[in-house]
Amino acid sequence: MNPKMILVLGRHASMMERVEALLDGAGYAPVGILTDEAAHDAILARPFDAFVIGGGVEPASRAALKSAFAASHPQRPIVEHFGGAHGLVEHLR
Repeated sequence: MNPKMILVLGRHASMMERVEALLDGAGYAPVGILTDEAAHDAILARPFDAFVIGGGVEPASRAALKSAFAASHPQRPIVEHFGGAHGLVEHLR
């Protein structure tokens, strides 16, 4: 069985490395993105099973990208996670 593809948007490279390692270790296939433009391109380019938005993402960016993801990936969850990597796997499940 293929792991679930998870798009992860955050703003800090060091935190993104921890989040990707955590999700990978939990059996997911994370794709970490740091910019809005790259996130938008990824949303349009490939299918994802979920979208995780980190707490450091600005409200306007958060709203625009949530809308783009929902339009391209109907019925797929969008998880807004605040608090770094702690508790993310449980939140995603």
